[in-house]
Amino acid sequence: MKRLDIDLEKLAYDDTASARHREIEVKDKMPGAIAIILFILIGATMWGLFSVEVSEVNKAIVYSLAESLGTMTVTAAACYHGTTRGSARKDGLISRMATVGK
Repeated sequence: MKRLDIDLEKLAYDDTASARHREIEVKDKMPGAIAIILFILIGATMWGLFSVEVSEVNKAIVYSLAESLGTMTVTAAACYHGTTRGSARKDGLISRMATVGK
């Protein structure tokens, strides 16, 4: 990426800024509402998992649903907070590793 003069950190920032700008322009409240609902649901699910005894027959289904809900919640959070610096470093490392063999 250095050869092409591409700043990955600036790209990540611009991507997040673009998403925020879109939300402001469109005045779309649905993504925010979905994120809030997901955070409430994951909290209720965690409380339920610690408070309610799940039968052995239903454990796999309940755990699978809880995992899926957790994944959706993390995705919603990532939408609002963008990529992490760790992810950007990882991308840079992978990019450098790919050019070493050439």
